[in-house]
Amino acid sequence: EAAAEPDTAANDETVDAARRAAACLQQAFPDVTGPFVHVRRAAYEGEPAFLGVVVEGTEPAVVTIHVAAIGGCTGLAVASQTG
Repeated sequence: EAAAEPDTAANDETVDAARRAAACLQQAFPDVTGPFVHVRRAAYEGEPAFLGVVVEGTEPAVVTIHVAAIGGCTGLAVASQTG
């Protein structure tokens, strides 16, 4: 039996969605210097939003979660944790 072909179209859509989310987060939070290591679509207080995670430093690292509204790419919230 032949191996299944990877769904490159679905992978391309996922990469495109991640790039759009990162661009929106960067627009909402222009002072962020580190890359968003994780982005995802979510809801924040009932509003469609993107969440972006930035990790800065090492021992101890600071993890910051940025939340941006999908409509307009405006900042909604920021939370940090040192660990």
